[in-house]
Amino acid sequence: FCSTVNGSVSSSLRQASKFSRIVVLHIFFAVLPFGLMMPIAIAASRLRKCFVCKTETKRDKALWFIIHIFLNSSSFLCVLISVILAAVGKHKKKSPHFERTHEIIGMVVLILLTIQMVGGIMR
Repeated sequence: FCSTVNGSVSSSLRQASKFSRIVVLHIFFAVLPFGLMMPIAIAASRLRKCFVCKTETKRDKALWFIIHIFLNSSSFLCVLISVILAAVGKHKKKSPHFERTHEIIGMVVLILLTIQMVGGIMR
């Protein structure tokens, strides 16, 4: 009896820790872009006069623009990873997707960020 209970508890703990790792990663990959990367990308654009040095590339873009593009692109990838992690977590729990407001807002944000990325690339 004890070994069965210990085995079930151990299995449940492994399952919980696996799910919580996904949740922690989901939170990390959502907070990093919105809390750090995007604000710095916006600040680099708004304070472009502080970044006056030019690169020696073929297109000779200003440093602020390189920072802006890098951070926005990285932010998009982080948000995409965050949504994928959320979907994996839902799949592992065998629970339906897009039932809660948080999930719907997350998908809307991903769609809007995709549109913004396409617009930035086409600009």
